[in-house]
Amino acid sequence: MNILKDWQTFITGLAAIIPASIAAVFVWKQINEQRAQFLQLTERQSHKARLRLSRNASRISQSLDEFYIRLLEGSFEFADHSLGEEIVEDVLDAGIMSGKANFEFVKSYVMCSQRYASLCGLYAESGRREHLVEIFRELATLDCMTDALYPFARFESEVIIMPEINRTLIERQLTVNLRRGKDISNTNLSQLLKDKAFI
Repeated sequence: MNILKDWQTFITGLAAIIPASIAAVFVWKQINEQRAQFLQLTERQSHKARLRLSRNASRISQSLDEFYIRLLEGSFEFADHSLGEEIVEDVLDAGIMSGKANFEFVKSYVMCSQRYASLCGLYAESGRREHLVEIFRELATLDCMTDALYPFARFESEVIIMPEINRTLIERQLTVNLRRGKDISNTNLSQLLKDKAFI
């Protein structure tokens, strides 16, 4: 009896610990299962966003081609140079779902597209040459960045690589990638290229 009396507290504590430990194991297993389900759902949503991005990158490329033609023709209205809201949302979703580095890229991408459209609106009102230079520079940058989206959207790369934007790249985008055989002689772009405006 004395032994039982001395060990009573310990036995009572042990009796409480054993069921609590069993309950903790079950709770831990449930948390792990929920975490695995959450990660699977997140991965599926990320893949879905990337598949949408693959489709939208092609649509953006087509829009940039149209923007380029409008610029050559002298059409600078804001609405004519704005990417669709749905497309922009899909680009942002893909970045948000795939890590900080990719999100920083798509954030810069969206800001560049908005800056481009705003500059078109400003140039339509002011006709200032420095705005025109920036418009073509931003369009070339958008085209480069759109090209950088494809490997990620096609699951060929997990990271979207930001291209190094310089005069050579800008001029190549404006005279090769976007030009696609169009005649740019006697256009505002032709004069800017002659003046080496993209330094």
